[in-house]
Amino acid sequence: LCITQPKMDFASKYVLLDQEEEEEVEVGGGLQYSDDECDDDAFGTAMEVDGASLGEVMDRAEAVAMPPPPAPLAAAAAPPPPRFRPTKKLRRQYRRKVQKAGTNVVALHLGKMLSDNAAIQTGDPTLCCQCHAIFSHTSKLRPCEGEEELEARVWECEFCGAENHTLMYEEEIPEGESNDYIINENVDSTLRDSAGSGEASAGLTIFCVDTSGSMCVTTEVRGGEKLRGHDRVREELKGIRTDGSDQRMPGERDDVTYVSRLQAVQAAVDAQIRGIRKRCEKKAAGAATSTAGAGGAGASVGLVTFANEVTVEGDGDRAGVTIAGDKLGEYAKIEESVKGLKFESDVSETADKLCRKVFALEEGGATALGPALLAAVTMASGVRGSKVVLCTDGMANVGVGALEDKSEEELSGEVQAFYDAVAAAACAAGVEVSVVSIKGTDCRLEYVGSVADRTGGNVTIVDPLNITKEFANILADEVVATNCVVKFRVHRGLKVVQEADEEGEGENENENENEGEGGGSEAPAEGTEAAREAKPKKGDDALTVTREIGNVSQSTSTTFQFAVREAFGGEEGGKLPFQVEIRCVRKSDGLQLCRVVTKEQTLTKERTKAESSANVEVLGTHVAQECARFASKGDYSRGRAYGWRNKEYIKSVSAHSPAQRTQYSAWKSNMYELESHMSTAQAAEEEDGLCLSDSEGEEEETSVAVRSAGKEKKLKKLNARRGKRSDAAAQSIIKMKHGRNLFE
Repeated sequence: LCITQPKMDFASKYVLLDQEEEEEVEVGGGLQYSDDECDDDAFGTAMEVDGASLGEVMDRAEAVAMPPPPAPLAAAAAPPPPRFRPTKKLRRQYRRKVQKAGTNVVALHLGKMLSDNAAIQTGDPTLCCQCHAIFSHTSKLRPCEGEEELEARVWECEFCGAENHTLMYEEEIPEGESNDYIINENVDSTLRDSAGSGEASAGLTIFCVDTSGSMCVTTEVRGGEKLRGHDRVREELKGIRTDGSDQRMPGERDDVTYVSRLQAVQAAVDAQIRGIRKRCEKKAAGAATSTAGAGGAGASVGLVTFANEVTVEGDGDRAGVTIAGDKLGEYAKIEESVKGLKFESDVSETADKLCRKVFALEEGGATALGPALLAAVTMASGVRGSKVVLCTDGMANVGVGALEDKSEEELSGEVQAFYDAVAAAACAAGVEVSVVSIKGTDCRLEYVGSVADRTGGNVTIVDPLNITKEFANILADEVVATNCVVKFRVHRGLKVVQEADEEGEGENENENENEGEGGGSEAPAEGTEAAREAKPKKGDDALTVTREIGNVSQSTSTTFQFAVREAFGGEEGGKLPFQVEIRCVRKSDGLQLCRVVTKEQTLTKERTKAESSANVEVLGTHVAQECARFASKGDYSRGRAYGWRNKEYIKSVSAHSPAQRTQYSAWKSNMYELESHMSTAQAAEEEDGLCLSDSEGEEEETSVAVRSAGKEKKLKKLNARRGKRSDAAAQSIIKMKHGRNLFE
């Protein structure tokens, strides 16, 4: 057994004690992410720090980017153009206070961490009685006075300082940074049975394919592209042309091939089925030669198609099931129709049959996407760690989850509720959903893609001829764990900063230092001044933050930012502990485990010292994820301000090495894509006379009733913003939230 020691990936070797202050950033309509090794303001940058007005920024941009022509010698100089004076409401909408990320950031590459093995500890983890930190290799024990038993000791928690009396044997004391505790050995017997000799099962993959009428749209390919299955179509056409002639329109070229969307998808699905079979056979052969009687890492593949109705083709080993009519509009009936269906045959036995079914598909009809997705997720729920790959070229318009001709209220209500329910079911069962849409189509990925977002899958928009490569990338990113919950814990001299955690995603476990004698006192009445003072601000007293991750694939990562408390008097060269607690169900063996990773970081007051070892990848991933979370909630102004403020910082720290500069350039290009979507959306809103303010409902000094009304108004406007979001914008936001391919 090869044991490695995965660790937290910090943005610097040091914890910087110099506290970063929030700065006010004003957003205009033309944010530039282009550096060109010169002053960004010279290219019309419409963001400024420390209170400069939008009008001043635009004046400077006009003066540099569009200089007036030289006046004739005899003529007087032309008067300057009138200054743009934004209204008070517009200026308020575009002004945001944001905090620079700095180097006090940590990234958890969960896929890599959980793919490695760690030392397995005996017994249960020992918890602090106050902050629930877990005893680790950094913890110190001292004898317990007055105890006769030698094993009785006192552990003074290195996080909160509480004293804990513990009876701990030597073999229970952790030795390395990373340790595993087995919580439940029988959480998923199907995974344990399939693990065999230790080889992870490839699990179940279900391809959910759109066969509606629009899938017949073709793409012109020069050079005579040859796809698998194309010969069958050619032979059918020959039967129609009795004279054997090559039918072409006058002037039509004979050196091109027209490939339909469905043909491209058929070729891609066929390639992946055969690829899965080949990999499984290779693993099985390797296991058989290395261990006598060892079971191979088998896999199953299923097919679901949808048009006017949903057809469950299964794994090709038995007759399919059709869901049609009124059943398409009822969630429970769709689940009931497929609950008994199982994929028990190995892909090595079913691949050829299933591929023949794939190439027998024909286009025609509407798009029952919602019912098909629900059916696929329900069937995949039988095998934890399964994948559902949905491929479509159009908007759902039949059955539950239909998006076509829906009002704003319906989209934000019943439609979103349906996709939320499917996502919740998939997360609970450990199913990852990925969505692939065809370039140039409108699929309303803001809603359909939310299922992929919550289950850790991919959302991609591809050219039909590149779809095979995209399918391969999705399937290569294997699920390594499910039902993952992460707790990030810091020393009492620090606090976790939560800029943009979405509702339900991050939760503070506040260790209020004032609790104790007055902990049971009556809370002040809501709406009073005392209540507003007593209400903890975001990030206050947050020693531990919990984040629900769900499914973890090899590319999954998440980041946290922490800050130094004002009263903390850390010394140069001192050390502080950090701890990550990961609870999940591991796919390789079905064990429910708790992985604890604890690491100490050195303190410094020297900013240059901390920034000289800055990790651009960690910083860039954190900023991208925070910006995407703001954008996902519809808070474009704050997302743009946060991105701009930290873009300048990352640019400055990346100058320390050519490799970091290359990373920064790639990251900047990806960030520009997200910024472009946000700024374009805001510009369109202004042009349409809409003022979808991001700041409504944030007033702290008004009454509860006024704040509540403001929040409701803001929510309504943000739902309107979601409804207007393009597929490209939705794809970009989800990609950034998961931190994928940011440096490529």
